Amino acid sequence: MDLILIYVNQFEGIKREWIYEFTEYMKTNHPDIKPVLWFRMPTYRVGTLFFAFSVTKNHFTFHTNDEECMEILKKSLHNASFGKRSAKIKYNDKSESYVIYNMIEYLVNKMCRLCI
Repeated sequence: MDLILIYVNQFEGIKREWIYEFTEYMKTNHPDIKPVLWFRMPTYRVGTLFFAFSVTKNHFTFHTNDEECMEILKKSLHNASFGKRSAKIKYNDKSESYVIYNMIEYLVNKMCRLCI
């Protein structure tokens, strides 16, 4: 049974749209990085490097422990708010989702270098 799909299907409306979009992106573009549910979030991990997605009432959150990535996000996301290891994007700021796609690719490339 696909735990990520079960996780995604628990949401409705805009929350489901956002979380589905990013989990499907990973499934389609990076099927070799298998997700796990970690702290009840779809999480993608290689070694100690990870990124994860979550949704709340008002925003989509991208989580990572990569400090360089967080610095790039702080410069690139104009309307987001930030936690220690997270970037929170309001659902109506869909235009900023491209930044998350770029960060995913950045982190996947970094993960691949860790595997070599």
